[in-house]
Formats: sequence, C-alpha cells, structure tokens
Amino acid sequence: MIEHIKRMPLTSEVRDIMRAVRQRGGEVYVVGGAVRDWAWEPGSFNANTVDWDLTTNLSPDILEALAVSKHPGMQFGTFRLGAHVEVTIMRREGIYADHRHPANIASAAGIEDDLRRRDFTANAVAYDGSRVVASADALHDLRDRRLRTVGDPTLRFREDPLRMLRLLRFSGNYDRIGVDSKTWLTLLAMRDEVRLVSRERRLQEFVKFLKSPLHRWYKWHQAGMDQALEWSHGECAPSLDVAWMMAPEHPAARIAVYRMMTAGTCRGLDIWAQNWPLPRSWRAGLTALSASPDPTIWADLARIPYQRQAWMFRELAAAQGMDRSTLNVLQLAVSPAEIQKRWGISGAALGQVVRCLYELIAHDPTRNDRAQLGLAIETCAKSRQE
Repeated sequence: MIEHIKRMPLTSEVRDIMRAVRQRGGEVYVVGGAVRDWAWEPGSFNANTVDWDLTTNLSPDILEALAVSKHPGMQFGTFRLGAHVEVTIMRREGIYADHRHPANIASAAGIEDDLRRRDFTANAVAYDGSRVVASADALHDLRDRRLRTVGDPTLRFREDPLRMLRLLRFSGNYDRIGVDSKTWLTLLAMRDEVRLVSRERRLQEFVKFLKSPLHRWYKWHQAGMDQALEWSHGECAPSLDVAWMMAPEHPAARIAVYRMMTAGTCRGLDIWAQNWPLPRSWRAGLTALSASPDPTIWADLARIPYQRQAWMFRELAAAQGMDRSTLNVLQLAVSPAEIQKRWGISGAALGQVVRCLYELIAHDPTRNDRAQLGLAIETCAKSRQE
C-alpha cells in the first residue's frame, strides 16, 4: 500500500503549493480524501478534479499570506491556497462541546499527532511526495478496504455524531468496503445521537450517500439511519411494485426513490419536505409526487407541458428504465388557435379540450397526429357537454 500511495499523481498546482510551504520552513502532507480515493479507486482517480487537502505546521500568518481567497474555516486553521487545494494547520483537538467543533485547538507536535484526531483510519494517512506516514492500522485498513474509527469509536462518535453518517456514506460511495466490527456495533448502539446534529448537516450527508449505486442504498436503512431523516425505521417494504433499474440523476428524485424503496410509499414526502432545508424546486417536486403517487401515470405527467414539476416524474420514469427521449414534454400537432378556428371552441371550453388532448397524447404519444387529434377533439368536446 505504501508503494501504491507513492505513485499517486499530484497536480502541478499541488506541487507548487507544497514547494512554497517548504521554502518557508514548513512540513506539508497530502491527507484525507485524495489519499483515500487513490487507494480505493485508482482507476477513476482524476487529479485535476479531486479536492486536495494538505496539512502543514506553518503558522496561520504565513498561510494567510499565501491564501488565494477567504475560507470560512480560517478561524479553525484552514486556508484556500489554490482552486482545488485547502491547507489546514496540523492540530490537536480538545473536547467537543457542541457535537461539532472542539472547544479548544492546540498545535500538533507533528504529523503523527495530527493524524490521531482524524475520524477514520482510512483518512489518517499522509503523503509528502516521497514519504508516507500513517496512524496505527491505517495502512492495513486501506489495503483491506475497511472503515474503522481512529481510537475508541464511542468517543469519536460522541464528539461528532455526524461521523456515523460519514461512515455510511463512505461504505456506499466506494465498492467492496467493510466496517470494523467494533465500529459497526458502536454505531448501532449510538445511532440515536445522530439527532444531535443539525438537519442541514444530516441532509448533506444523506444526499452525498445517495450518490452511491442504487444497490448499496440498503446500507443506510440497515443501519437504522432513517431516523436521521426523522422517518420511521421499519422493515423494508415493496416500493409500490416498482422495479427500479437505476438511480435518478436529480438528488430530490433520489430521496423519493429511497423513500419508496424502504417504506413502500411516497406519501408524506410533501410534509417532510416542508420541514427540511431543501431548495425550493426540490420541495415542489416532492410535493407534486406526494399528490400523484401512482407510478403508472408518471410517464404521462412527464410529457404534459402544464405539469410544472414534470422533471420529477421524468426522473422517476427514467429510473424505472424508460428511455428519456420518450419522456420529453409534448406539443400538440394541432394548435389551440387552429382548434378555435376550425371547431369554433373558445374560452374555458377550449382550455378543457386542450387539456383532454394533452392527457391523451401523454398516455399514447403515437396518437399525436392531425387526423387522430381531429377525431379526439370532437370526442373531448362532446364529453365536456355531457
């Protein structure tokens, strides 16, 4: 594993920053996600898109002078030294008073001291461009694709319960990842403490978790973490007899599919969405879905132009395996103006006929031709009169 880490490609920007730090008398190491990504997914590793985390023993004043922009974590010793490069001062942490931030921070004696504060052994590995330094068990756990807390899991989860959700996210985002038995049992015993974390942070981790392949989504439910979303934790139920072929692209649609996979219903998502810090468009999509929970009409709703949340139904229909090109919003082969002129239908009656036609072609797009619509116009008009 050491030799593999030493082959990790560093961008010119990262090398330049490491050189600048050393020229000022500091030590500097690559840590965190970049090392983990390279160890576990070297085939998909892209040095130009990964977020680089470095750590150094330089003083805050020197790092601030090197910073290219302000960073919200500057008060905690984190500085942005490049477009994709953050540098944090090596540190030791005191007691976590608020389940998020340590009450006090002190300078670390060295890189080994800094690595002991990290959450998981997979994140407790440092590389300076030639030398690899790791906490106890870290290299073995990277090699064996195993998640384990650095130190006592009870203490580490109590410091910041969000770490339990991060563990689940990592186990879902990476292929063939196991969890140390003591760490896993502690998570199950302490999962109620996740509610001490703000809804915003819980939601962020859940959305990141849902970037995992569909077949790994069960891990969140298996861990009993539906309660982190303030959903009831029960047995997995059939999801409305829907066979999901793939994960949707939109995060809000992923939330909906997860809920249907684990609870067998999408009802109540509208109420849930109102109480969580979601973007307005996500909230609108989930509300529309709660009002139309029947999967047999989702493709129809995706094709209707007056359905403002058609995107949600398009996402769900595509996740069932339907070709996206067949789910685009349709336009009538006969315009409303022509209907008014040729059939003498106007006002509210025209609106109702147009709506009737859209529902017809949404269900069967092959009927969207002038001849068939001509017959349908008369049928729609008669049904309105009746």
